[in-house]
Amino acid sequence: MRYNRIKGEQLRFLINLSTWSITDLEQSISKIAGVSGRDGITNPRFPQGSKLETILTRIVSIVISDCNLKSNGVITYHEPDIRRIRIVEKYLQAIGDIQLKPTYDKRTNCYVTYLSAVIGKALIQLGLTPGNKTIHNPGLFPLIFTFTWDTLCALIEELVPQDGSVRPTLIDWGHSHTLYIDTKDTGISFKPLISQEEVDFVIEHGKPYEHYKRLPMGKLEQLTKDKNRNTSRVATKLLNHIYQNPNNLIEYEAQIATILGVKVVKKPVSVFYQKRTGAVTVAWVIRTANKIEALRLGMIAPPNDVRKRRVIRKSILDNPDTVDKILAEYAERGINVRRWWNDE
Repeated sequence: MRYNRIKGEQLRFLINLSTWSITDLEQSISKIAGVSGRDGITNPRFPQGSKLETILTRIVSIVISDCNLKSNGVITYHEPDIRRIRIVEKYLQAIGDIQLKPTYDKRTNCYVTYLSAVIGKALIQLGLTPGNKTIHNPGLFPLIFTFTWDTLCALIEELVPQDGSVRPTLIDWGHSHTLYIDTKDTGISFKPLISQEEVDFVIEHGKPYEHYKRLPMGKLEQLTKDKNRNTSRVATKLLNHIYQNPNNLIEYEAQIATILGVKVVKKPVSVFYQKRTGAVTVAWVIRTANKIEALRLGMIAPPNDVRKRRVIRKSILDNPDTVDKILAEYAERGINVRRWWNDE
């Protein structure tokens, strides 16, 4: 069978000239691919409106939490739970005939699969930063704040499965970013956010593990009051630099939680010195402020993870009075919360 090719910009021009929408051409386009024609998405589908926003947001959440996005668009997806991969595959099938082919990596105890570079290139054009997330400390694209309530809930639903933990009284998730890396040895372009003096401080005071040293923020804060003036000086210097350089994904996600009416606390929890690379990283988390806020977040944005969703559902069913109060609060705002816990 002979196929006719058309470039994306040409197709966009023709649509702009006509009264067509991209959905009108759904049955006429058999594949979206790069210049080579390999890879790509067969039998693409083109959802629009809020449905497109929700699918896009879920994909973005998955990529920023579970994947590595390269500058050529290639997306490597790491996931310990095969069931989670099948959930993601179902999402992707909303935009075409996509089948993920995970393989088990014994070294990392994870399944590894790849998403089409077509998706990756589209996300980069949208504003996602490719490359090492820990080094680049990217944020989300500002357009996301124009999305609907349901779409923002979908974002949180996808963040918690990989990077978060769920308990009856607390939901949290986190991201890390780099404060220092030896650019001479690695060849990486990076402007250090802390001095060598602070790196040495983490090495000296961090608790040793096999591959890294860890300095909890609680201990760092204690060291700012140390009797040794030099110790307290460097500890204060490091603490200030950490708060002056927050994690950008955490900043965006905390704003989204606030829009959804959920009170959260964002904070750094530990500083790490990586023995192999000499890099210093800091881990940040978002935590629900209390048990009621954990219930609230679980009600409106339950994590798409079988085990974690089960924990939330039990907590909701165990607290009917609090749940009714939260539902009434949202109803006053004109928001109808889907009672998903009654359907499972």
